[in-house]
Amino acid sequence: ACATALLLARGARGLAGPVRDRFRERLDDVVRRRRGDLVVVVEDCTDPANAASVARICDAFAVPDLYFVRNRTPPRFDPN
Repeated sequence: ACATALLLARGARGLAGPVRDRFRERLDDVVRRRRGDLVVVVEDCTDPANAASVARICDAFAVPDLYFVRNRTPPRFDPN
């Protein structure tokens, strides 16, 4: 979260005064609304485009933790 905020803040340096101020206010608002109690876990996502979409959505909704896990073991089914 802090690295993203720092990166975006660095990108705002070249903007004009009022635009830069609105950008910083919006950035501060997003950081302030981050949810510390929410974790998103994506299992076996093999398509990079889908992974990127999930990451963008999590960023838009200020989700602080996103994990991609891989489980190549097929699920076991035991009817008994």
